[in-house]
Amino acid sequence: MSSDAYSVYLDGQARMIEIVQTLGPDALNTVVPACPAWTVQDLLAHVTAGVVDSVAGNVPELEGVNLMDHWKDAAAHGALEELVSRQIRERQGRSVSDLLAEWRAATEQAAPMLRGERSFPPGVPPLMEWTIAMDVTVHDDDLRCALGREPADPTLPCFVHATTWYGMSLDIRIRDLERPAMRLEAEDVALDLGEGAPVAILRAGAYEMTMALTGRRSEEEIRALDWDGDPSPFLDILSAYTSPS
Repeated sequence: MSSDAYSVYLDGQARMIEIVQTLGPDALNTVVPACPAWTVQDLLAHVTAGVVDSVAGNVPELEGVNLMDHWKDAAAHGALEELVSRQIRERQGRSVSDLLAEWRAATEQAAPMLRGERSFPPGVPPLMEWTIAMDVTVHDDDLRCALGREPADPTLPCFVHATTWYGMSLDIRIRDLERPAMRLEAEDVALDLGEGAPVAILRAGAYEMTMALTGRRSEEEIRALDWDGDPSPFLDILSAYTSPS
């Protein structure tokens, strides 16, 4: 399974690099609607830093917190915000070519960790190989949206993996908050979430399911998806992230 994370990461990285290496200053300063505090260049700094600091074990902000609790624990959420802010701040003023060189070099170092052949350094949260693979998958779409480009091919396997990854995250929220059970169906993926019989079923392609589960769709857009049953008990927890206005 970790070898899949490696493939997903490399493919997502290649898609992003193909776009950003051609951009001029105006495009690099474009605000990313899905991450409205960031420009395209900030987004590049973020994905670069994700693998750089994971390989180096440079994540002191995460000491003593469970990253998986960021949706409900103010300390974990704050630690994640501090980590990301510091990573972008450290890369302010760097050229795109410099950031891409750093990203490629760190990815080469991370290869055995992404393949599951070696562990990440102490202090790095578990399953980091999938965390950064999913991060690149989603941010590639954020980049395309910001620049008015076509989305990535919705049949790419990364979106099937993302549906499973973010579906597992939703299962945690449903159980923690004692919400009724639901079911996700996306192409070859079928996930029963929560305890008991599902009171609602959400059906969508894996790409659209990924967007819904990561805060990239509004409540109106989510209600308009193919639901069997009432979506109301799940609308506020479908994503662990806040949807941009």
